[in-house]
Amino acid sequence: MSFLKIPYRNYPKEGLFKKFYRENIYKIEEFKDEFKYYEYTPIEKIIIDEHNLIPFIFFSPEGINYLMPKIIESISNGIKTDDIPVNIEEFIINIPIEENITHALNFLKKDELIILKNYLEKILFGDSSKLIQQIGEYYLFRSVEYIEKLINNS
Repeated sequence: MSFLKIPYRNYPKEGLFKKFYRENIYKIEEFKDEFKYYEYTPIEKIIIDEHNLIPFIFFSPEGINYLMPKIIESISNGIKTDDIPVNIEEFIINIPIEENITHALNFLKKDELIILKNYLEKILFGDSSKLIQQIGEYYLFRSVEYIEKLINNS
């Protein structure tokens, strides 16, 4: 279990990435190091930061679910350091609209959704105007509202 008490998930049987991206020769060439990093690094050692940027739209919902403890850990670290990696910013912005992210959130248990919501609220209502400016107040409110709906429906 991670420090957030969110258990690590099993590696998805179909892989971390959507076949559309994993089988596209241009994407394979452009993101070969990133694919390798996420596919061959043990989950406990994965760090989601500026060094292995890959859009979350490339990941399958199961892949996002697999990485969810690390995504939440990265959000938590961003609150501490007052800076969130670009791909985590993209994840937060796309919570209510990107199909693979919304599908992945449906895998989460209620307590996991609450943890994610609490971290987003810490950004929104905390003292970091830099993070609010980086992500956007509108996107934070929209994502918190979406997660709240999921919590209420679970």
